[in-house]
Amino acid sequence: MNMIINALHIIISPMALLLNLLGVVLGIVFRAMPGLNGVVGVALLLPITYGMAPAYGLIMLGGLYMGATYGGSISAILLNRPGTGEAACTALNGNPLARQGRAREALSFSAISSTFGGLFGVVIMMFFTPALSKMALKFGPPELFFGMYGGTYGGGQSDGEEPQQGIFLRGVRPDSGCGGYGFHDLQLPVYI
Repeated sequence: MNMIINALHIIISPMALLLNLLGVVLGIVFRAMPGLNGVVGVALLLPITYGMAPAYGLIMLGGLYMGATYGGSISAILLNRPGTGEAACTALNGNPLARQGRAREALSFSAISSTFGGLFGVVIMMFFTPALSKMALKFGPPELFFGMYGGTYGGGQSDGEEPQQGIFLRGVRPDSGCGGYGFHDLQLPVYI
């Protein structure tokens, strides 16, 4: 609990709030530009954070990433072109509002929901990360194997009419022991 109080003191400091605001604005600008997203923005602005205290740098980069998540909804609402997967549902609901002349309302709803969703996610992660990290450290080879097997099986089952072929295509190649097949592999018919 003491750690949470210390973190809150850092987060509500004027410098942290200013850097967070700067990160959010830069994230919105990065995401609104074609070809840029939150990951690219974090990579480009990472060198700026080298001279900062680590907490301030993480606050700025976190704000940039969250702002970029919201920034994808601008093109989704106004142009019906979601730039990211997060903005796909926003395009379904926001663009019809924009066509009715209620674009400001749609953008406001998107900003408010992004804000509350981001805050909710941060609070949940703040409380569950210690337990999740302890559980993740207990994962050994058997758990990792069954996790990979479950992913392979689930991916194969999602292929519809031919689930066995889907599972086989995600399996291990008998010639080299490497994982997976692709459509670029010309030797694939030999193994089937």
